[in-house]
Amino acid sequence: MGVQAMTAPEFREVASRLSKMLAEAKLAVDSAWERQLFPPVAFTAATLEAAVKRLVDSMDAWTHDDWVRILSGRHTAKRRALDVLDDLKGQGLIEIGTFDRAKTLVDVLFTPNTVYASLAPDDGGVTFYWRAGDMSIEIDIYPGEGYWWRVRNVAAENYSGHGASLEYDKLKYSLTWFSKEVDRANPQWRQQPI
Repeated sequence: MGVQAMTAPEFREVASRLSKMLAEAKLAVDSAWERQLFPPVAFTAATLEAAVKRLVDSMDAWTHDDWVRILSGRHTAKRRALDVLDDLKGQGLIEIGTFDRAKTLVDVLFTPNTVYASLAPDDGGVTFYWRAGDMSIEIDIYPGEGYWWRVRNVAAENYSGHGASLEYDKLKYSLTWFSKEVDRANPQWRQQPI
């Protein structure tokens, strides 16, 4: 079953299962703390360590469950883009103003279903690029101020522009359409290595 096919009852079942695992792990940790004064110290340390490991394993189950990963923003195009932007800023490859405007772009344009973008630094600026078949979207954020964008063959539209601000509504529509077309053509794209 793919992420797109998840229903409300399936989500409730996943959330219930993971919540139960966390509650059981928390109970084991609490129980180990309560017994701390009675058994020998070595036994307490081993019991506490086992309980903490169980809690960590349960938390790990949350982060590795496909449904929760999508809902929590992990391994989504948005999370990936923000991580790349942080890395580019950390390496000094993009300016702070570019970084802030790029984060705004990600926050406004990206949805949980957005296809991963290729990001590349460009003389202090940054380029976002999506391509699939004959469709493509490119958005360049210049250092200081200014943007340039081009959409090719997305929803039977071709357009480009530049200016001090982006046409967020139009670009969001194009990116959403682009992502839907990629999902339709290749619903398993998220499982493929990057």
